[in-house]
Amino acid sequence: LERHIPGVRRDYRHHAVCMYTMSSDAHFVVGKDPTGAPISFATGLSGHGFKFTSVLGETLADLALFGRTDAPIEFLEATRPALQTA
Repeated sequence: LERHIPGVRRDYRHHAVCMYTMSSDAHFVVGKDPTGAPISFATGLSGHGFKFTSVLGETLADLALFGRTDAPIEFLEATRPALQTA
């Protein structure tokens, strides 16, 4: 491998742990910051989020540019009842 990719070495240097994030109801969390800050986000995508990157990208672009989206994301909002603690 070193012969084909200069700088790649065989000796072990360090490792990193993959953070597996998931909401308590196993759905993504997508939307705008509930405090009103101009922030749009998507999180909790572990496991299968890569399959949704195109629609999430479009949805986040809509939220960032227009403050709304036609995508049905209500069930993914951070303020949904399933995520609220008692």
